[in-house]
Amino acid sequence: MIKHGFDPQHPLSGKLSGEDWAKVQSAAEISGVPIQAVEQMRPWLAGLTLVVVPMTKAGYDPNKGADEQLEESAKAGNKVIKTFETPERQLLFFSSLSEQAQIGFLVRNLDEIAAGPTYMDRMAGAWLAGHTGEMEAMMLNQKERGPELYDTLIVRRNLDWCDQIATIMKGAGTSFVAVGAGHMVGGQGVPAILAERGFTVTPY
Repeated sequence: MIKHGFDPQHPLSGKLSGEDWAKVQSAAEISGVPIQAVEQMRPWLAGLTLVVVPMTKAGYDPNKGADEQLEESAKAGNKVIKTFETPERQLLFFSSLSEQAQIGFLVRNLDEIAAGPTYMDRMAGAWLAGHTGEMEAMMLNQKERGPELYDTLIVRRNLDWCDQIATIMKGAGTSFVAVGAGHMVGGQGVPAILAERGFTVTPY
């Protein structure tokens, strides 16, 4: 995190407009994060850091997400657990973004903080109801607002994961794969890519 997320030689305030920096200061105060620490962060890390506390206050506890629940269940059943990516690689996806894309990500998160948990409520509602069309529309909106970010965090990872799933499918037995909801929808989602590669994909 220190290696890829901080840039003390180039303060964050110097990369933002006065209006956006004021939003950062307000979000930092709400989150209880010292502004001196935020000032040293690269835009992508500030965008992730400042959104955590407001989401938690709104009831979205990161420690109670579907991924955590599934992992606990797998451990309880003595299942073999593997991951497609290392934590460092996940950080590299963000840190490899252009500075413009990082700033766009930060600014969009600041706007969502100011608007309250509306976006997350909408996504969670669509996920719980199984409304894939609604989720797809929301992901396409994200693509339009930040194409570089979407390509890096969604498309390129989906392609890599499908390569790994194809390798798994050459083996024996049954495997259970869990990915985030945003990776499941659209023409570039994991199910669509697997179907294009000749696998039988059946909605549950």
